[in-house]
Amino acid sequence: MASSQYFIEIGNDYLGKYRRVTGRTRREVELKASEQLQRWSEQEARARQREAVAERVADVLPLFDALEEATRALAQRPTPNAQPPEAQVA
Repeated sequence: MASSQYFIEIGNDYLGKYRRVTGRTRREVELKASEQLQRWSEQEARARQREAVAERVADVLPLFDALEEATRALAQRPTPNAQPPEAQVA
């Protein structure tokens, strides 16, 4: 039995990144592509923000980079006693 493969080609010109997303169903491909495009969009926003800082106040660029890295590391840390949103009571 032959299995069907769906694919879509996506890219972000600013970042110079391109990818062929494949999957077994059209919905799977659309979901994967949407998630990848979102990640690239966030990367592009950070790159554009860094570029703007570099153009305006280049002397604080090392501080900007350190702050961004610290923020990313903090966001990846698990939250103690975290509950999924559906389990939280307002």
